[in-house]
Amino acid sequence: MPQPALRKTHAFTKRIRKDHVGQAAIREWVADTTQQFQPKTEILRAIETSDTIVATARVSGNFPGSPAELDFSFILADEKISNFSIQ
Repeated sequence: MPQPALRKTHAFTKRIRKDHVGQAAIREWVADTTQQFQPKTEILRAIETSDTIVATARVSGNFPGSPAELDFSFILADEKISNFSIQ
């Protein structure tokens, strides 16, 4: 599966109930989350449609409820990620 490039993006994390809008905000969120929780991700399965990829992963790290199975949904536009959510 090709790695789509990041463009103007909106990310939403359901458990935290927080939106991250724009590349800078998303990069900051990823850096902060990685430093705080030290997550490790194991992809369990992925489903791809014409404009959406949903990957289910087992995520473990330094956070309550670890490990957890989460769905990472990527909506694509022009072969770039336009929307991303974790549920």
